[in-house]
Amino acid sequence: MTRPARVSFVFRTRRLGLIAFALPFVSGCVFFENPEDREIEKSPNFKSGYSDGCASANMVSANMREQSDVRDQALFRSDRAYRTGWSAGYTACRPANLQMPEPNQGPIADPYPPR
Repeated sequence: MTRPARVSFVFRTRRLGLIAFALPFVSGCVFFENPEDREIEKSPNFKSGYSDGCASANMVSANMREQSDVRDQALFRSDRAYRTGWSAGYTACRPANLQMPEPNQGPIADPYPPR
């Protein structure tokens, strides 16, 4: 390697090392809540929204097209704490591995089994 190429390589290596070192510290800011978020989580509307969101996630209906969310529409539109709580409750209580049964694998036996 010539001298300018070696210097360029050293600077690139140092820059990548610095980025790799700083990345965990910078990305850590994403995981910590600010005081405003903690205050919202203490509000009664957040707790009510969380409860309603969890109830909506656990609701099972025979008609999959039926929209049957448990939600106070007026609060959901107007109150950030309720809306945040509803989303958090729905996400936390939603079944993680909800899978539909394969055809012919339900509780009723297939009258025409495959040959």
